[in-house]
Amino acid sequence: MNKFDFQTISKHTIKPSLPTPNHLKSFHLSFFDQFPPPVYVPVILFYSNPNPSCEEKIDLLKKSLSETLTQFYMLAGRIRDNTTVECNDEGVEFFEGKINGKISDFKTLDDILYQLVPPHVYSIPAPSFAKEVPLVIQVNMFDCGGIAIAVCMSHKIADAASITTFINSWASASRGEFSAGPTFDSNILFPARQITFHVPDPYEDISSQNEKFVTKRFVFDAAKLTALRAKIIGTSSTMKYPTRVEAVSALIWKLAVKSSRYPSDVSLVHHVVNLRKRIDPPLSNTSFGNLVSMATTMCTSSTVAELDELVGLLREGINQINCEYIKRMQDDEFLKSTAEKAAVNGSKNEASDETLPTVYWMSSWCNFSLYESDFGWGNPAWVTASLNLLVAENGAIMMDTKCGKGIEVWLKLEEEQMVRFEHDHELVEFVSLGQGLEQMELGLST
Repeated sequence: MNKFDFQTISKHTIKPSLPTPNHLKSFHLSFFDQFPPPVYVPVILFYSNPNPSCEEKIDLLKKSLSETLTQFYMLAGRIRDNTTVECNDEGVEFFEGKINGKISDFKTLDDILYQLVPPHVYSIPAPSFAKEVPLVIQVNMFDCGGIAIAVCMSHKIADAASITTFINSWASASRGEFSAGPTFDSNILFPARQITFHVPDPYEDISSQNEKFVTKRFVFDAAKLTALRAKIIGTSSTMKYPTRVEAVSALIWKLAVKSSRYPSDVSLVHHVVNLRKRIDPPLSNTSFGNLVSMATTMCTSSTVAELDELVGLLREGINQINCEYIKRMQDDEFLKSTAEKAAVNGSKNEASDETLPTVYWMSSWCNFSLYESDFGWGNPAWVTASLNLLVAENGAIMMDTKCGKGIEVWLKLEEEQMVRFEHDHELVEFVSLGQGLEQMELGLST
């Protein structure tokens, strides 16, 4: 039994330090913002034994958050429909929590992560609250002086890059430093439009899925990842050296297909692609909003493909998301065709009784600067961006390890499939040992 006691100390509403000007009272979403489901994406940053005192840290976080909201004014407003945010300065909910226990008291990650965000954040299906309130913050204090900051931003208004931009701007304000803040150009380049077709949602019916699906964390440290990449390049005389994300994505894809109870001759991977540097001319990394698309890759092998082949397929699919493709995305008919193709899932075709492709979803948060989020007491010891309920069925989210050279994966598979997956000898060869809480070295257990 865990020695655990969580208490909500207080709840505040933090408003921008300056009122939003009248000409900014209505913020228009881009058409890329119209596609994500209204769920929160929680990013939790752990800091070990930081100074100053907890009370001083909380006061500093509130003050700097208020200042930061003047730049990110839409986050203090309310989402009114699928096209507009009313920037009325209603404010951001700010919870303070106290954990009477040490991180070493917890037996599993789920035991602690679910307590570090407000309960309504991970409710599926999304409550009306999540459809309106763009941002919720919870600051958690441990007995030992450590702190965990949970930033929960609506996917309706921001992607991973935008969440990172906000966190880094808030951290800069907390240190008393100036930050250039975000740019708002996506809604000008890609204005919202009337959506007349169904948009596939990987979170649909997720509450029932969670009864038979499990999420687990796998860590590929720098040395293991180097070995995996070397193995892949060693089997091909023509392939360019695979990136970290390509190598891990290919391994997950291969072993997920191999471990499936219902193997299909065809499998699909939808991989999230950041559009900012693929637009001509490129946008800033701080361009705010959802600026991502899905690169769809298909493997038609009747047997499990080799890693180098899968890397090649992934690379080809992602490279197709170029500036010409992005221009075509502004056409309604092209969008409709793309959405219909993406709707293919792993169910049975009732008319033909033909097994359709198994679909996997992958998203990489690698090469973002979350581990540089210093609020004035040093960089975080660990950053995680996923909770069990918020990883879609057959979904994988990848993040950097602290050193920036490894990858941490949160993967959700059917329970029986996960057992076969995690015991596959090829995964065991490359996954780092010691993934438990005791190996995280967060410095929160003393």
